[in-house]
Amino acid sequence: MQEKAVVYLIPFAHLDLFWAGSREECLSRGAEVILTALRLLETYPDYRFMIEAVNFLEYFKEAYPDDFQRVEKFIKSGRLEVIPVRAILYTQLPSGETLVRNYLSGRESCEKWFGFSGKTASLSDIPGVTPQLPQIARKSGFTALLLSHGTPPHTDRVCYTAPDGTEIATYAPIHYGRCRRLFGEAEEYETMCANETQIEQELGGVDYPQLCQFGTDLCVIPEQVVENFHRWNAKGHRPFLFSTPEEYFRRDFPENPRRISGEIPSLWPNVESSWPDLWPQDLPAENAMFYAEFFEALRGFPHPREILKHAWNSLLDSMDHNQNGIGGECADTEKKEMKLHARLTAERLARESAMILAARIPAPRKNCFPLVIFNRLSWRRKELVRARTSLYGPGTAKHPLLKENNFRLIDEEGNEHPFRLVRHLRKVADSIEGEFSAEVPAFGCRAWFLEIAERTPEPSPFRIDDGDSRDRLYPNAPAGETVVESPFLRLTIDRVTGRLTLFDKQE
Repeated sequence: MQEKAVVYLIPFAHLDLFWAGSREECLSRGAEVILTALRLLETYPDYRFMIEAVNFLEYFKEAYPDDFQRVEKFIKSGRLEVIPVRAILYTQLPSGETLVRNYLSGRESCEKWFGFSGKTASLSDIPGVTPQLPQIARKSGFTALLLSHGTPPHTDRVCYTAPDGTEIATYAPIHYGRCRRLFGEAEEYETMCANETQIEQELGGVDYPQLCQFGTDLCVIPEQVVENFHRWNAKGHRPFLFSTPEEYFRRDFPENPRRISGEIPSLWPNVESSWPDLWPQDLPAENAMFYAEFFEALRGFPHPREILKHAWNSLLDSMDHNQNGIGGECADTEKKEMKLHARLTAERLARESAMILAARIPAPRKNCFPLVIFNRLSWRRKELVRARTSLYGPGTAKHPLLKENNFRLIDEEGNEHPFRLVRHLRKVADSIEGEFSAEVPAFGCRAWFLEIAERTPEPSPFRIDDGDSRDRLYPNAPAGETVVESPFLRLTIDRVTGRLTLFDKQE
């Protein structure tokens, strides 16, 4: 009789932060999940377990420091695998930079605690996949992807290719909770046997080793599950053996799998708009984090590294893929507070660094006060900007040479530039806010200065013919038109009807 192909099981609990309770309740439940897994690993040499997010393990380390050595022991033996991601994020909502930060944060923690980090990224219960994920995962140090659901049929062993050609080994098993339900949670052996026909219908018919996750949302796997699978295998059923993702990809993944590419659509397309009080807050928080890191890089040293890291972790945790769950308003409120905390922290750090950078820029001459414009993008930008500076004098906040609007805008070489005065706040000091056209190099900054000096009169770019000279010569002629003309446009205004005609001289 031909032996049935083995199915490898990855015991785990889907660590749903903010879903099955408040953040504190979920993390506490996660600690019980890990403690139970450690007891089973110590009791059964063939048992394996996967921890799918670093934020839960970080809480466990702080709450149970005496048990963390047990975690280290099984990590190093390969029987316990930690997926090195900070939080379980959607891939179609956050920016690509946030996805990279999520991976790098998880890897940094694992390498700090264990001296290395895993090579598999798991996306349990993530309903869609961006086509750039293979590229993002590869460049973040991963060699394999374990997806959850939403993939096309027969994509359990594939090579997933990004638009840039990056390839990564990928396994997309049946839904992460399906295997546990097929076995009736595997807590009673008789129920497992009664479900064998259905199990074979879903997992039979292939001649290669398959991989399934065994667990569901924050579930604690009891000891009888392990005993029942031992009994099941001893009775000659299709063998179900415990494994980790790394073991499977190293041992049984084919050398030349079928290739797929493109976006894997979301099974929950309403997610983007279902919680408008939560998700729209992510974009300004992300932008604030990027600006804080930009200024940190410009300064040349990691000034507020730990503060910024804490802000990033708060944002990543708050972007975990759950909301409106059992945690109710308490959990959703904390998610919003964590997003706001991250954004405000990053904005403050960015402002502090910008102040220091601006202070280092020398003025071209005396009585010049800087307006420093920064460009975080990787290309040169030229656009209208609004900036503010304060004009003050030696020994006093009020500059003795400052009169009514006797200041002008110059660049670092002393060349004068046109600007529009937006606001002048004056009393004991003078704060000036103005608008001007600024061109700034890629990933850098450039300074302009308000100089206390009379402005150089600039000729008007417009030629205006209001018909006044003609009226004096021919007072009885028709009213005619007023013409306003520049090198680019000509505007005519009928002096009787007020009708406007605009002509583009460049065409």
